[in-house]
Amino acid sequence: RRIPKWDGVGVVLANSAEIPIVVISGEDIAALRNRLEKLHLTEAYLGTKDKLALVQELVKQKSLSFDEVAFIGDEINDHALLKVVGFSSCPHSAPPYTKAIVDFITPSKGGFGAFSDFVQKILDNENILEQSLEKLATSYRIKSHWHRCYLTPLSSRERTIYFPLCSVGMQIHFLMRMLAIVVCRNISCDHDHWNAIKRGVGNTGCAKI
Repeated sequence: RRIPKWDGVGVVLANSAEIPIVVISGEDIAALRNRLEKLHLTEAYLGTKDKLALVQELVKQKSLSFDEVAFIGDEINDHALLKVVGFSSCPHSAPPYTKAIVDFITPSKGGFGAFSDFVQKILDNENILEQSLEKLATSYRIKSHWHRCYLTPLSSRERTIYFPLCSVGMQIHFLMRMLAIVVCRNISCDHDHWNAIKRGVGNTGCAKI
């Protein structure tokens, strides 16, 4: 499956909220394995034909119930699992027969931010979305480069957050604005930087906390 950079934001948010991620796919291709490795997603079951049977075993191993499981899928082979989990979702690009049985249809298409939408909805349902964003904002420095943005941990002594205001993808842009809103509630931003953050354009601004 396609896992673009802006779905990586969903992985970071899930990790910040200590939500474990299990990847299950009927496919087993090198591109998918490479992307999972880059995202540090170590619990992955590729080439799986019976997803429900696998999750039944995982739920048993982890002493969970299906009510505690959230799952996003899009096709017929996902239906058995979508019908039994506590929270089910599908991408906006899923066929009508899948959309009809899920709790939440993501605004984004599959492979173009749907997983990030899914994670944000879970956090919002639990009333911890803002808390997770704030935790992320205080735990990471967000760096901007000409062609990409990536996250690196702050050292224990550093307390500066850098907000890249370049256009590097819709989901990264959204996260930057959300982080800016959360952080700027608690700090003093100068007027020009705050306006630039709201517009999502301009030179990189920084805020001390």
